[in-house]
Amino acid sequence: MKRIKPRWRGLKREFKVWQVGAIPGLIVIALVLLLRAAGMLQPLELWAFDTFMQLRPPESIDEQILIVGIDEKDIQSVGTYPVPDAQLADLIEQLQASQPIAIGLDIVRDLPVEPGHARLIEAFRTANVFGIEQARSNGIVRTKPPPALPPERVGFADLIVDDDGTLRRALLGTPTGTEYKLSLPLLLMERYLSDRGFVMESSDRDEQTVRFGSTEFTRFRNHSGGYVNANDYGNQILINYRSSKSPFHVVSLTDVLQERVDSALIHDRIILIGMTAASAGDIVQSPYGETYGVKIHAQIVSQMLSSVLQGRPLLNVWSDRWEYFWILGWGVLGISLARFFVSPLTILAGLIASSVLLIGVSYAALVAGWWLPVAPVLLVLVLNGAGLTASLFYRYQQDLQARLRDRQLVIEQIYTAVHNIPVQTLKGILSSVRQGNASPNHFHEDLERLEQELRAIEESVRQEILAQDNLHLCGGVKLNLQHPLHQLLHEVYRATVMRSRDFHACKT
Repeated sequence: MKRIKPRWRGLKREFKVWQVGAIPGLIVIALVLLLRAAGMLQPLELWAFDTFMQLRPPESIDEQILIVGIDEKDIQSVGTYPVPDAQLADLIEQLQASQPIAIGLDIVRDLPVEPGHARLIEAFRTANVFGIEQARSNGIVRTKPPPALPPERVGFADLIVDDDGTLRRALLGTPTGTEYKLSLPLLLMERYLSDRGFVMESSDRDEQTVRFGSTEFTRFRNHSGGYVNANDYGNQILINYRSSKSPFHVVSLTDVLQERVDSALIHDRIILIGMTAASAGDIVQSPYGETYGVKIHAQIVSQMLSSVLQGRPLLNVWSDRWEYFWILGWGVLGISLARFFVSPLTILAGLIASSVLLIGVSYAALVAGWWLPVAPVLLVLVLNGAGLTASLFYRYQQDLQARLRDRQLVIEQIYTAVHNIPVQTLKGILSSVRQGNASPNHFHEDLERLEQELRAIEESVRQEILAQDNLHLCGGVKLNLQHPLHQLLHEVYRATVMRSRDFHACKT
Protein backbone atom coordinates (compact mmCIF):
# COMPACT_ATOMS: atom_id res chain seq x y z
CA MET A 1 0.00 0.00 0.00
CA LYS A 2 2.85 2.37 0.77
CA ARG A 3 4.16 1.97 -2.77
CA ILE A 4 0.75 2.18 -4.43
CA LYS A 5 -0.22 5.45 -2.79
CA PRO A 6 2.78 7.47 -4.05
CA ARG A 7 2.30 6.05 -7.54
CA TRP A 8 -1.41 6.87 -7.48
CA ARG A 9 -0.64 10.36 -6.26
CA GLY A 10 1.92 10.73 -9.04
CA LEU A 11 -0.60 9.65 -11.67
CA LYS A 12 -3.18 12.08 -10.32
CA ARG A 13 -0.62 14.87 -10.32
CA GLU A 14 0.40 14.02 -13.91
CA PHE A 15 -3.25 13.96 -14.98
CA LYS A 16 -3.78 17.41 -13.52
CA VAL A 17 -0.71 18.70 -15.38
CA TRP A 18 -2.05 17.32 -18.67
CA GLN A 19 -5.42 18.86 -17.92
CA VAL A 20 -3.72 22.22 -17.66
CA GLY A 21 -1.66 21.84 -20.85
CA ALA A 22 -3.48 19.34 -23.08
CA ILE A 23 -7.03 20.66 -23.05
CA PRO A 24 -6.07 24.22 -24.14
CA GLY A 25 -3.63 22.70 -26.63
CA LEU A 26 -6.32 20.50 -28.17
CA ILE A 27 -8.58 23.54 -28.40
CA VAL A 28 -5.81 25.33 -30.31
CA ILE A 29 -5.49 22.37 -32.70
CA ALA A 30 -9.26 22.30 -33.27
CA LEU A 31 -9.32 26.04 -34.01
CA VAL A 32 -6.44 25.76 -36.48
CA LEU A 33 -8.18 22.86 -38.24
CA LEU A 34 -11.36 24.94 -38.47
CA LEU A 35 -9.39 27.86 -39.90
CA ARG A 36 -7.84 25.56 -42.46
CA ALA A 37 -11.19 24.01 -43.40
CA ALA A 38 -12.59 27.52 -43.89
CA GLY A 39 -9.73 28.41 -46.25
CA MET A 40 -8.26 31.06 -43.94
CA LEU A 41 -4.81 29.45 -44.05
CA GLN A 42 -4.69 28.88 -47.83
CA PRO A 43 -2.66 32.06 -48.58
CA LEU A 44 -0.03 30.98 -46.01
CA GLU A 45 0.13 27.45 -47.38
CA LEU A 46 0.50 28.67 -50.96
CA TRP A 47 3.20 31.12 -49.86
CA ALA A 48 5.09 28.29 -48.13
CA PHE A 49 4.68 26.14 -51.26
CA ASP A 50 6.11 28.88 -53.50
CA THR A 51 9.01 29.47 -51.11
CA PHE A 52 9.96 25.80 -51.05
CA MET A 53 9.69 25.64 -54.84
CA GLN A 54 12.11 28.55 -55.14
CA LEU A 55 14.58 26.97 -52.68
CA ARG A 56 14.84 23.63 -54.46
CA PRO A 57 18.24 22.72 -55.90
CA PRO A 58 18.70 23.73 -59.56
CA GLU A 59 18.00 21.19 -62.28
CA SER A 60 19.68 20.71 -65.62
CA ILE A 61 18.28 22.08 -68.88
CA ASP A 62 15.60 19.92 -70.45
CA GLU A 63 17.14 18.92 -73.77
CA GLN A 64 13.84 17.56 -75.06
CA ILE A 65 12.38 21.02 -75.65
CA LEU A 66 13.42 24.14 -77.58
CA ILE A 67 11.63 27.48 -77.25
CA VAL A 68 11.60 29.89 -80.17
CA GLY A 69 10.70 33.19 -78.59
CA ILE A 70 9.60 36.16 -80.70
CA ASP A 71 11.07 39.04 -78.73
CA GLU A 72 11.10 42.82 -79.05
CA LYS A 73 14.08 42.76 -81.43
CA ASP A 74 12.21 40.35 -83.73
CA ILE A 75 9.18 42.64 -83.80
CA GLN A 76 11.37 45.62 -84.60
CA SER A 77 13.12 43.62 -87.31
CA VAL A 78 9.81 42.57 -88.88
CA GLY A 79 8.45 46.09 -88.50
CA THR A 80 4.89 45.16 -87.53
CA TYR A 81 2.84 43.35 -84.90
CA PRO A 82 1.27 40.84 -85.01
CA VAL A 83 4.06 39.07 -86.85
CA PRO A 84 2.84 38.41 -90.41
CA ASP A 85 2.02 34.89 -91.59
CA ALA A 86 4.97 34.96 -93.99
CA GLN A 87 7.51 35.12 -91.15
CA LEU A 88 5.76 32.31 -89.27
CA ALA A 89 5.73 30.19 -92.45
CA ASP A 90 9.45 30.83 -92.97
CA LEU A 91 10.12 29.90 -89.34
CA ILE A 92 8.21 26.62 -89.55
CA GLU A 93 9.88 25.67 -92.83
CA GLN A 94 13.33 26.42 -91.40
CA LEU A 95 12.62 24.32 -88.30
CA GLN A 96 11.25 21.41 -90.35
CA ALA A 97 14.57 21.16 -92.15
CA SER A 98 16.13 19.82 -88.91
CA GLN A 99 13.34 17.26 -88.38
CA PRO A 100 11.78 18.09 -85.02
CA ILE A 101 9.20 15.67 -83.58
CA ALA A 102 6.54 18.32 -83.02
CA ILE A 103 6.08 22.08 -83.45
CA GLY A 104 3.60 23.89 -81.25
CA LEU A 105 2.55 27.39 -82.33
CA ASP A 106 1.51 29.21 -79.14
CA ILE A 107 0.21 32.19 -81.13
CA VAL A 108 -3.43 32.82 -81.98
CA ARG A 109 -3.99 32.56 -85.73
CA ASP A 110 -7.77 32.40 -86.22
CA LEU A 111 -7.58 35.23 -88.80
CA PRO A 112 -5.07 35.80 -91.64
CA VAL A 113 -2.24 38.27 -91.04
CA GLU A 114 -1.00 39.14 -94.50
CA PRO A 115 1.28 38.85 -96.27
CA GLY A 116 1.96 35.13 -96.49
CA HIS A 117 -1.26 33.53 -95.29
CA ALA A 118 -1.30 30.96 -98.11
CA ARG A 119 2.23 29.88 -97.27
CA LEU A 120 1.29 29.48 -93.58
CA ILE A 121 -1.65 27.27 -94.55
CA GLU A 122 0.77 25.11 -96.52
CA ALA A 123 3.09 24.87 -93.50
CA PHE A 124 0.14 23.75 -91.38
CA ARG A 125 -0.39 20.74 -93.61
CA THR A 126 2.63 19.00 -92.08
CA ALA A 127 1.45 16.39 -89.56
CA ASN A 128 3.71 17.51 -86.74
CA VAL A 129 2.48 21.13 -86.52
CA PHE A 130 0.00 22.04 -83.76
CA GLY A 131 -1.90 25.25 -83.10
CA ILE A 132 -3.94 26.73 -80.26
CA GLU A 133 -7.35 28.01 -79.34
CA GLN A 134 -8.81 29.43 -76.17
CA ALA A 135 -11.27 26.79 -75.14
CA ARG A 136 -13.33 28.07 -72.27
CA SER A 137 -15.29 31.03 -71.13
CA ASN A 138 -18.26 29.63 -69.21
CA GLY A 139 -17.99 26.58 -71.44
CA ILE A 140 -17.99 28.60 -74.69
CA VAL A 141 -15.09 28.60 -77.13
CA ARG A 142 -13.73 32.17 -77.28
CA THR A 143 -10.90 32.12 -79.80
CA LYS A 144 -11.01 29.72 -82.73
CA PRO A 145 -7.98 27.76 -83.99
CA PRO A 146 -6.27 28.28 -87.37
CA PRO A 147 -8.83 27.07 -89.95
CA ALA A 148 -6.20 25.08 -91.84
CA LEU A 149 -5.44 22.82 -88.87
CA PRO A 150 -7.52 19.68 -88.26
CA PRO A 151 -9.15 19.44 -84.80
CA GLU A 152 -6.83 16.66 -83.62
CA ARG A 153 -3.88 19.04 -83.97
CA VAL A 154 -5.44 21.93 -82.07
CA GLY A 155 -4.97 22.27 -78.34
CA PHE A 156 -6.26 24.93 -76.03
CA ALA A 157 -3.84 27.35 -74.37
CA ASP A 158 -6.00 28.25 -71.37
CA LEU A 159 -4.19 28.68 -68.06
CA ILE A 160 -5.66 28.69 -64.56
CA VAL A 161 -4.40 31.22 -62.04
CA ASP A 162 -5.19 31.24 -58.34
CA ASP A 163 -6.83 34.10 -56.48
CA ASP A 164 -3.41 35.65 -55.84
CA GLY A 165 -2.70 35.68 -59.58
CA THR A 166 -0.13 32.85 -59.51
CA LEU A 167 -0.22 29.83 -61.81
CA ARG A 168 0.31 26.54 -59.94
CA ARG A 169 -1.98 24.20 -61.91
CA ALA A 170 -2.15 22.99 -65.49
CA LEU A 171 -5.39 22.24 -67.33
CA LEU A 172 -4.91 19.15 -69.51
CA GLY A 173 -8.47 18.63 -70.69
CA THR A 174 -11.86 20.32 -70.38
CA PRO A 175 -15.38 19.85 -71.70
CA THR A 176 -16.66 22.60 -73.98
CA GLY A 177 -20.30 22.06 -74.72
CA THR A 178 -20.66 18.79 -76.63
CA GLU A 179 -16.97 17.88 -76.93
CA TYR A 180 -13.94 17.33 -74.77
CA LYS A 181 -10.80 19.26 -75.70
CA LEU A 182 -7.13 18.67 -74.85
CA SER A 183 -4.42 21.20 -74.13
CA LEU A 184 -1.52 22.03 -76.41
CA PRO A 185 1.09 20.62 -73.96
CA LEU A 186 -0.77 17.31 -73.75
CA LEU A 187 -1.02 16.99 -77.56
CA LEU A 188 2.70 17.77 -77.99
CA MET A 189 3.58 15.24 -75.31
CA GLU A 190 1.36 12.59 -76.89
CA ARG A 191 3.06 13.10 -80.26
CA TYR A 192 6.54 12.91 -78.68
CA LEU A 193 5.79 9.76 -76.67
CA SER A 194 3.97 7.99 -79.50
CA ASP A 195 7.29 7.84 -81.38
CA ARG A 196 8.68 6.00 -78.33
CA GLY A 197 5.94 3.41 -78.05
CA PHE A 198 3.72 5.08 -75.44
CA VAL A 199 -0.05 5.37 -75.85
CA MET A 200 -2.24 7.84 -73.99
CA GLU A 201 -4.83 5.96 -71.94
CA SER A 202 -7.30 6.61 -69.14
CA SER A 203 -6.64 5.44 -65.63
CA ASP A 204 -8.52 2.38 -64.38
CA ARG A 205 -9.59 4.41 -61.31
CA ASP A 206 -10.70 7.58 -63.11
CA GLU A 207 -11.49 7.86 -66.80
CA GLN A 208 -10.41 11.52 -66.88
CA THR A 209 -6.98 10.77 -65.40
CA VAL A 210 -4.35 10.53 -68.13
CA ARG A 211 -1.85 7.66 -68.15
CA PHE A 212 1.20 6.90 -70.27
CA GLY A 213 2.56 3.45 -69.52
CA SER A 214 2.73 3.12 -65.74
CA THR A 215 2.76 6.87 -65.12
CA GLU A 216 -0.54 8.43 -64.11
CA PHE A 217 -1.12 12.16 -63.86
CA THR A 218 -3.30 12.33 -60.78
CA ARG A 219 -6.12 14.82 -61.10
CA PHE A 220 -6.19 17.91 -58.96
CA ARG A 221 -9.10 18.04 -56.51
CA ASN A 222 -10.61 21.10 -54.90
CA HIS A 223 -8.95 20.21 -51.57
CA SER A 224 -5.57 19.03 -52.85
CA GLY A 225 -2.57 20.17 -50.83
CA GLY A 226 -3.11 23.62 -49.34
CA TYR A 227 -6.18 24.38 -51.47
CA VAL A 228 -9.66 24.70 -50.02
CA ASN A 229 -12.74 24.64 -52.27
CA ALA A 230 -10.67 25.44 -55.34
CA ASN A 231 -12.14 25.23 -58.83
CA ASP A 232 -11.25 21.73 -60.07
CA TYR A 233 -13.24 21.59 -63.32
CA GLY A 234 -11.79 19.55 -66.14
CA ASN A 235 -8.59 17.57 -65.79
CA GLN A 236 -6.06 19.60 -63.82
CA ILE A 237 -2.67 18.66 -62.36
CA LEU A 238 -0.27 20.49 -60.09
CA ILE A 239 2.73 21.93 -61.95
CA ASN A 240 6.08 20.70 -60.71
CA TYR A 241 8.13 23.52 -62.22
CA ARG A 242 11.61 22.74 -63.38
CA SER A 243 13.89 24.45 -60.86
CA SER A 244 16.41 26.45 -62.83
CA LYS A 245 17.03 30.01 -63.99
CA SER A 246 17.31 28.64 -67.54
CA PRO A 247 15.30 25.41 -67.72
CA PHE A 248 15.16 25.41 -71.55
CA HIS A 249 17.15 26.47 -74.56
CA VAL A 250 15.61 29.68 -75.90
CA VAL A 251 16.37 31.13 -79.33
CA SER A 252 14.80 34.02 -81.25
CA LEU A 253 12.89 34.17 -84.51
CA THR A 254 15.81 36.00 -86.08
CA ASP A 255 18.30 33.36 -84.86
CA VAL A 256 16.37 30.60 -86.64
CA LEU A 257 15.72 32.53 -89.86
CA GLN A 258 19.39 33.49 -90.11
CA GLU A 259 20.44 29.89 -89.40
CA ARG A 260 22.32 30.73 -86.23
CA VAL A 261 20.80 27.79 -84.32
CA ASP A 262 22.55 24.43 -84.15
CA SER A 263 20.36 21.82 -85.81
CA ALA A 264 21.08 19.47 -82.87
CA LEU A 265 18.90 21.73 -80.71
CA ILE A 266 16.00 21.18 -83.12
CA HIS A 267 16.33 17.58 -84.28
CA ASP A 268 14.09 15.06 -82.51
CA ARG A 269 12.75 17.69 -80.12
CA ILE A 270 9.54 19.48 -79.26
CA ILE A 271 9.61 23.07 -80.53
CA LEU A 272 7.39 25.68 -78.91
CA ILE A 273 6.92 29.01 -80.70
CA GLY A 274 5.56 31.91 -78.69
CA MET A 275 5.86 35.55 -77.71
CA THR A 276 8.70 36.59 -75.41
CA ALA A 277 8.14 40.29 -75.90
CA ALA A 278 6.71 42.15 -72.91
CA SER A 279 4.63 44.33 -75.25
CA ALA A 280 2.67 41.25 -76.39
CA GLY A 281 1.27 40.86 -72.87
CA ASP A 282 1.51 37.05 -72.80
CA ILE A 283 2.91 37.00 -69.26
CA VAL A 284 1.81 34.88 -66.30
CA GLN A 285 2.84 34.99 -62.63
CA SER A 286 4.51 31.76 -61.53
CA PRO A 287 6.16 30.85 -58.19
CA TYR A 288 9.40 32.07 -59.82
CA GLY A 289 8.00 35.45 -60.87
CA GLU A 290 6.64 36.73 -64.16
CA THR A 291 6.94 34.11 -66.90
CA TYR A 292 6.00 34.16 -70.58
CA GLY A 293 3.10 31.92 -71.55
CA VAL A 294 5.18 29.87 -73.98
CA LYS A 295 7.59 29.02 -71.16
CA ILE A 296 4.68 27.92 -68.99
CA HIS A 297 3.59 25.50 -71.70
CA ALA A 298 7.18 24.27 -71.92
CA GLN A 299 7.16 23.66 -68.15
CA ILE A 300 3.99 21.58 -68.40
CA VAL A 301 5.36 19.52 -71.30
CA SER A 302 8.69 19.06 -69.54
CA GLN A 303 7.04 17.91 -66.34
CA MET A 304 5.02 15.22 -68.08
CA LEU A 305 7.79 14.02 -70.38
CA SER A 306 10.36 13.85 -67.59
CA SER A 307 8.03 11.88 -65.33
CA VAL A 308 7.33 9.28 -68.02
CA LEU A 309 10.82 8.98 -69.50
CA GLN A 310 13.19 9.93 -66.66
CA GLY A 311 11.08 9.18 -63.57
CA ARG A 312 11.11 12.77 -62.37
CA PRO A 313 8.56 13.04 -59.53
CA LEU A 314 5.17 14.56 -60.02
CA LEU A 315 3.57 16.57 -57.22
CA ASN A 316 1.47 14.35 -54.98
CA VAL A 317 -0.68 15.14 -51.95
CA TRP A 318 -2.02 13.19 -49.00
CA SER A 319 -5.69 12.53 -48.40
CA ASP A 320 -7.49 14.85 -46.00
CA ARG A 321 -7.43 12.23 -43.25
CA TRP A 322 -3.67 11.86 -43.30
CA GLU A 323 -3.17 15.62 -43.46
CA TYR A 324 -5.32 16.06 -40.34
CA PHE A 325 -3.38 13.31 -38.55
CA TRP A 326 -0.17 15.11 -39.55
CA ILE A 327 -1.40 18.41 -38.09
CA LEU A 328 -2.72 16.73 -34.94
CA GLY A 329 0.54 14.87 -34.35
CA TRP A 330 2.66 18.03 -34.48
CA GLY A 331 0.14 19.82 -32.27
CA VAL A 332 0.44 17.08 -29.64
CA LEU A 333 4.22 17.38 -29.89
CA GLY A 334 3.89 21.07 -29.07
CA ILE A 335 1.78 20.18 -26.03
CA SER A 336 4.29 17.53 -24.94
CA LEU A 337 7.31 19.83 -24.98
CA ALA A 338 6.47 21.01 -21.46
CA ARG A 339 6.59 17.40 -20.25
CA PHE A 340 9.70 16.34 -22.19
CA PHE A 341 11.82 19.20 -20.88
CA VAL A 342 12.14 20.95 -17.55
CA SER A 343 12.89 24.64 -17.88
CA PRO A 344 11.32 27.25 -20.15
CA LEU A 345 14.63 27.69 -21.96
CA THR A 346 14.87 24.00 -22.86
CA ILE A 347 11.26 24.05 -24.00
CA LEU A 348 12.02 27.03 -26.21
CA ALA A 349 15.05 25.19 -27.61
CA GLY A 350 12.87 22.13 -28.23
CA LEU A 351 10.30 24.29 -29.97
CA ILE A 352 12.92 25.80 -32.26
CA ALA A 353 14.39 22.36 -33.02
CA SER A 354 10.93 20.94 -33.76
CA SER A 355 10.10 23.84 -36.08
CA VAL A 356 13.37 23.41 -37.96
CA LEU A 357 12.68 19.66 -38.24
CA LEU A 358 9.16 20.33 -39.56
CA ILE A 359 10.40 22.77 -42.19
CA GLY A 360 13.23 20.43 -43.19
CA VAL A 361 10.96 17.40 -43.54
CA SER A 362 8.36 19.38 -45.51
CA TYR A 363 11.02 20.80 -47.82
CA ALA A 364 12.59 17.37 -48.42
CA ALA A 365 9.13 15.93 -49.11
CA LEU A 366 8.42 18.61 -51.72
CA VAL A 367 11.75 17.91 -53.43
CA ALA A 368 10.72 14.25 -53.52
CA GLY A 369 7.31 15.18 -54.98
CA TRP A 370 5.03 15.38 -51.91
CA TRP A 371 3.27 18.57 -50.83
CA LEU A 372 2.69 18.37 -47.08
CA PRO A 373 0.84 20.94 -44.95
CA VAL A 374 3.28 23.40 -43.37
CA ALA A 375 1.43 26.55 -42.28
CA PRO A 376 -1.20 24.90 -40.00
CA VAL A 377 1.38 22.51 -38.57
CA LEU A 378 3.79 25.30 -37.73
CA LEU A 379 0.93 27.30 -36.27
CA VAL A 380 -0.24 24.58 -33.84
CA LEU A 381 3.34 23.71 -32.94
CA VAL A 382 4.33 27.28 -32.12
CA LEU A 383 1.07 28.22 -30.39
CA ASN A 384 1.08 25.12 -28.20
CA GLY A 385 4.83 25.09 -27.56
CA ALA A 386 5.22 28.81 -26.90
CA GLY A 387 1.97 28.98 -24.95
CA LEU A 388 3.00 26.13 -22.71
CA THR A 389 6.43 27.65 -22.27
CA ALA A 390 4.94 30.91 -21.02
CA SER A 391 2.38 29.17 -18.82
CA LEU A 392 5.00 26.81 -17.44
CA PHE A 393 7.26 29.70 -16.57
CA TYR A 394 4.39 31.40 -14.75
CA ARG A 395 3.42 28.18 -12.96
CA TYR A 396 7.06 27.59 -12.08
CA GLN A 397 7.24 30.94 -10.31
CA GLN A 398 3.90 30.42 -8.58
CA ASP A 399 4.76 26.87 -7.49
CA LEU A 400 8.12 28.02 -6.17
CA GLN A 401 6.49 30.69 -4.03
CA ALA A 402 3.86 28.23 -2.82
CA ARG A 403 6.51 25.68 -1.88
CA LEU A 404 8.46 28.31 0.03
CA ARG A 405 5.33 29.28 1.93
CA ASP A 406 4.61 25.63 2.69
CA ARG A 407 8.16 25.00 3.90
CA GLN A 408 8.06 28.10 6.06
CA LEU A 409 4.80 26.93 7.59
CA VAL A 410 6.32 23.51 8.36
CA ILE A 411 9.29 25.11 10.07
CA GLU A 412 7.04 27.42 12.04
CA GLN A 413 5.05 24.40 13.16
CA ILE A 414 8.29 22.69 14.21
CA TYR A 415 9.35 25.79 16.14
CA THR A 416 5.98 25.92 17.86
CA ALA A 417 6.06 22.21 18.69
CA VAL A 418 9.59 22.43 20.11
CA HIS A 419 8.79 25.59 22.07
CA ASN A 420 5.50 24.36 23.52
CA ILE A 421 6.53 20.87 24.64
CA PRO A 422 10.25 19.92 24.76
CA VAL A 423 11.40 23.42 25.76
CA GLN A 424 8.83 23.55 28.57
CA THR A 425 9.98 20.13 29.76
CA LEU A 426 13.58 21.30 29.62
CA LYS A 427 12.73 24.46 31.58
CA GLY A 428 11.09 22.30 34.24
CA ILE A 429 14.23 20.16 34.49
CA LEU A 430 16.49 23.22 34.73
CA SER A 431 14.22 24.79 37.37
CA SER A 432 14.34 21.62 39.46
CA VAL A 433 18.13 21.50 39.17
CA ARG A 434 18.48 25.14 40.23
CA GLN A 435 16.21 24.58 43.26
CA GLY A 436 18.00 21.39 44.20
CA ASN A 437 14.78 19.38 44.09
CA ALA A 438 15.79 17.02 41.29
CA SER A 439 16.22 13.43 42.36
CA PRO A 440 17.96 10.99 40.04
CA ASN A 441 14.71 9.07 39.41
CA HIS A 442 12.71 12.22 38.78
CA PHE A 443 15.49 13.60 36.56
CA HIS A 444 15.57 10.34 34.60
CA GLU A 445 11.80 10.40 34.02
CA ASP A 446 11.92 13.99 32.77
CA LEU A 447 14.69 13.17 30.30
CA GLU A 448 12.79 10.14 29.00
CA ARG A 449 9.70 12.31 28.52
CA LEU A 450 11.87 14.88 26.69
CA GLU A 451 13.24 12.13 24.42
CA GLN A 452 9.72 10.92 23.60
CA GLU A 453 8.58 14.44 22.80
CA LEU A 454 11.55 14.97 20.47
CA ARG A 455 10.93 11.63 18.77
CA ALA A 456 7.30 12.58 18.24
CA ILE A 457 8.40 15.80 16.58
CA GLU A 458 10.89 13.85 14.50
CA GLU A 459 8.16 11.51 13.24
CA SER A 460 5.92 14.47 12.44
CA VAL A 461 8.71 16.08 10.45
CA ARG A 462 9.26 12.89 8.51
CA GLN A 463 5.65 12.97 7.39
CA GLU A 464 5.46 16.68 6.57
CA ILE A 465 8.81 17.87 5.28
CA LEU A 466 9.42 17.87 1.51
CA ALA A 467 12.67 17.77 -0.40
CA GLN A 468 14.44 21.13 -0.59
CA ASP A 469 18.06 22.15 -0.33
CA ASN A 470 17.89 25.09 2.07
CA LEU A 471 15.41 26.92 4.28
CA HIS A 472 15.95 30.30 5.92
CA LEU A 473 14.49 30.83 9.37
CA CYS A 474 13.97 34.07 11.20
CA GLY A 475 17.01 35.40 13.00
CA GLY A 476 19.32 34.49 10.14
CA VAL A 477 19.26 30.73 10.83
CA LYS A 478 19.81 28.62 7.64
CA LEU A 479 18.88 24.95 7.47
CA ASN A 480 20.39 22.59 4.93
CA LEU A 481 17.71 19.94 4.44
CA GLN A 482 20.23 17.53 2.96
CA HIS A 483 21.58 16.98 6.50
CA PRO A 484 20.32 14.07 8.64
CA LEU A 485 17.00 14.69 10.33
CA HIS A 486 18.38 14.41 13.90
CA GLN A 487 20.89 17.14 13.06
CA LEU A 488 18.11 19.38 11.69
CA LEU A 489 16.10 18.88 14.87
CA HIS A 490 19.10 19.71 16.98
CA GLU A 491 19.63 22.96 15.02
CA VAL A 492 15.96 23.87 15.38
CA TYR A 493 16.02 23.08 19.08
CA ARG A 494 19.19 25.10 19.67
CA ALA A 495 17.77 28.12 17.80
CA THR A 496 14.59 27.86 19.87
CA VAL A 497 16.38 27.79 23.18
CA MET A 498 18.56 30.77 22.21
CA ARG A 499 15.66 33.03 21.23
CA SER A 500 15.23 35.97 23.52
CA ARG A 501 11.71 36.86 22.40
CA ASP A 502 8.51 35.08 21.65
CA PHE A 503 8.55 32.96 18.47
CA HIS A 504 5.50 34.59 16.98
CA ALA A 505 7.42 37.87 16.59
CA CYS A 506 9.36 36.19 13.77
CA LYS A 507 6.30 35.48 11.66
CA THR A 508 6.58 38.80 9.95
